Amino acid sequence: MVGCSILGCKSRSEQQIPGLTFYAFPTEPNARSVWVAATGRSNWQPKGSSKVCSIHFEDGSFTTSKRRKYLKPGTIPEKQIHKLVSTKPQSCLEVKKCDLERELRDVQLKLERQTKISATRLKKLRASRESRRRLQKKVAVLENILVELKAKMPIKCELHQQLES
Repeated sequence: MVGCSILGCKSRSEQQIPGLTFYAFPTEPNARSVWVAATGRSNWQPKGSSKVCSIHFEDGSFTTSKRRKYLKPGTIPEKQIHKLVSTKPQSCLEVKKCDLERELRDVQLKLERQTKISATRLKKLRASRESRRRLQKKVAVLENILVELKAKMPIKCELHQQLES
């Protein structure tokens, strides 16, 4: 289970938020020190398991492959970070703002997912209605053929009753 190293960020991998990814600190010393400063932690060094979540990177900071999202080289965390290293905790308003932004992002992702599901269901419903319409036409044609055949061939009453049932 991974948590974000940015001070005040409550993102954790076990929350399983769609689109939320975690990135390891760079190994290059200059880039690493910029990332460490962005965490807002004083006298702290990241461990091998320390990560920063995707919330703290600009939208243009990523490249994607078929199944993964990667950071572009030289990218640094710029969103919702602590510009000055401080030992003071975030104010209550800042924490609430971060929480509200995260909730908004979660709701937007859920809305996108539900919109896709609805579109798929609508396509299936339309296809089902079209199939039903075609089958109704076929039934009508077959009923007409049956009426014509009955008119052309006189059938005994007993057989006629058996055909009706």
